[in-house]
Amino acid sequence: ATLTGDNGKLNAETARANTERDNAVDDARAARAAFDKLTSDKDKLSAEVARLDEELRKMTERADGLDRETSRLTDEVGKMKVSADETAAANKKLSADLDAIKSENNQLTATLGKMSQER
Repeated sequence: ATLTGDNGKLNAETARANTERDNAVDDARAARAAFDKLTSDKDKLSAEVARLDEELRKMTERADGLDRETSRLTDEVGKMKVSADETAAANKKLSADLDAIKSENNQLTATLGKMSQER
């Protein structure tokens, strides 16, 4: 009777140990699956960070190019303004020269008029 009782206890103990082992294996598999998922998520995030880094680099490059173009156009506008100012000054001088020529022409015409009357 004692051997049968001991055998029953051993069978129960073995079954309990087997259940604990099975549960531990299940827990290890779940932990491994969670680890694999986290690794996959990390890899996806790393790829996304790299993609965004490249996008940011391109945008920065484009912004730098636009800054250079803006500076170039600002210089160009400055040159055009100087050129317009020089043209206006030259036109003013030509207009004054023309007025002086007209005045001189009027004086010569008057002088010729007097000379022809005196003859």
